[in-house]
Amino acid sequence: MDNERADEIERLWRAVKRDYFGVVVDVAGLRTFDQRRFERLRRNWIDLCKLDGDLAAHLAHGFEEVDEIIQRPGGVEAPFDRNTRTMAELVGVARIGRHANPDADVQTLGELVQLGEEVIAQELEAIDVVEREEGDG
Repeated sequence: MDNERADEIERLWRAVKRDYFGVVVDVAGLRTFDQRRFERLRRNWIDLCKLDGDLAAHLAHGFEEVDEIIQRPGGVEAPFDRNTRTMAELVGVARIGRHANPDADVQTLGELVQLGEEVIAQELEAIDVVEREEGDG
């Protein structure tokens, strides 16, 4: 491998490392999402994959292994379990939204969830009204 190629691989890897955790924090919603950082990470990762696919494959495997440790740490409620439960709840709310609005033109799960949340809010308000009326009676 020539020095110029090795230097470019090193530069790309440094750039990926620089942006990776920032993007993780952004995607987690812990701060305002930085689209430029995300695009820079994506672009540098793609360039690294093109330049040295074997290295990228090894790094991707490493990311997966570390993700497994993070998602399933053992001995505590795992983030994976919590995320799975959260996704199941979102799907349930989306089903409520679809059932109540079968003809609604929606494009994303988020739009269905929003419809479901609106239906649930209306139902809770109706229950609250009934309870107030019964309390007044």
